[in-house]
Amino acid sequence: MRTLLLALTSVLLLSSPSQAGIFDVSAVLTFGGPFGLTTSAIGSASGVQSVGGGIAQVPGMTFSGSVPLPTPQFGLTDLTIMAAVLGPGTLSGPGGPLGIQGALIPRFGNFPGGSLPLTPLGGGGVSTSLLSGIFKVTLQGSTWKTGAVTAFGTGAAPATAMATGGDNRTPGGAGSVSFVTASTFIFSAIPSTHPATSMLTLTYTLAAPEPTLTLAALVAALVLAGRVGRLRD
Repeated sequence: MRTLLLALTSVLLLSSPSQAGIFDVSAVLTFGGPFGLTTSAIGSASGVQSVGGGIAQVPGMTFSGSVPLPTPQFGLTDLTIMAAVLGPGTLSGPGGPLGIQGALIPRFGNFPGGSLPLTPLGGGGVSTSLLSGIFKVTLQGSTWKTGAVTAFGTGAAPATAMATGGDNRTPGGAGSVSFVTASTFIFSAIPSTHPATSMLTLTYTLAAPEPTLTLAALVAALVLAGRVGRLRD
């Protein structure tokens, strides 16, 4: 009997569901910037980890976008993002820093006028650039979080930007989690402060079903117990 119990215990340990499985992940980034600049990116990866309320692995994503100014300001006609990158990296359920690697490029007609690093967006902190010797532009960013975020602006419409994230994964890590971040873009020469929010949504699905105890496993335990018993005899 003791041999049988030991065999059953071994099979149960081998076949019980894992709390942190290996997942496939799909990601959608919705980027928000000044003057109504919005763009998006998608990404995916296999063999990543996920835990509800904990680990959230982020695949790498690349995105671009552009927006014309409603009314050109001091020759500034449009803003462009070229091949900015987010990830790969790791966030936890509450959130954390993961900055965008790339820059906001103002254009004066057909000519670029410098660049503003986007790293504070998602990474936290501040970046400042003097564009074409005229525009001082500042980005005040924040890290990703699963709660609510708000950014306030002046001289811009809308004057407030809000977003809310949340972690809807199971304790084992399957399901979706949304991270949000708030930012403000300050154009001192215009002058105006533009609020914006961005959202990163990750959806995890098990790469393969987690093993469970089945009739076949019970039969295997009985066979194992019989073999161990015969060896002892």
